[in-house]
Formats: sequence, C-alpha cells, structure tokens
Amino acid sequence: MTRTVVGTGRLTMGASLILRLSTRVTAMQGTVATFDQTTRSGKLLTDEGMPLEFPASSLAEHIRHLRVGQRVFVETDGTTVTSIKIWN
Repeated sequence: MTRTVVGTGRLTMGASLILRLSTRVTAMQGTVATFDQTTRSGKLLTDEGMPLEFPASSLAEHIRHLRVGQRVFVETDGTTVTSIKIWN
C-alpha cells in the first residue's frame, strides 16, 4: 500500500512524497491441527487460540511433513500465514 502526501510543510519534501507503509510481521507459536501431505497445506491453532490456515508456500523448504499436534513457529502479516518453521 502506498500513500501520496501533497503539501509544502516541513514534513513533506517538495510538492509530493510517496510513503511506503510498512507491513507488520507478527511471530508466534502454534500447534498443527490438520496437514494435507498432497497439497502441503493445513490449519493450525495459535497459543492465543486463533485458528489459522496456511498454504504450502508458507512452509520452510526443509519441512517434508507435519504431524497433528506438532509445535511450530509461525509468522503472519495480519491474518495471512507467511512462514512456518519447526524446532531443529
């Protein structure tokens, strides 16, 4: 998302300034609730009790399989899971 600011005050640089709004990444832990090995996607439950679905693209490359009940590290950008990692 970009926001264009137009003005001549000290907080604007010249006639316009384009600001990139940063994406907030939230890291947490959770437990695998379901995992489909053919699609490599599934659902997990965070420690706060929030259910999240995760796509195959969010899994770290070294993860081949997840077990129901397995603990994982989860990163989200709001409501979308961006990364899932496991303990080594």
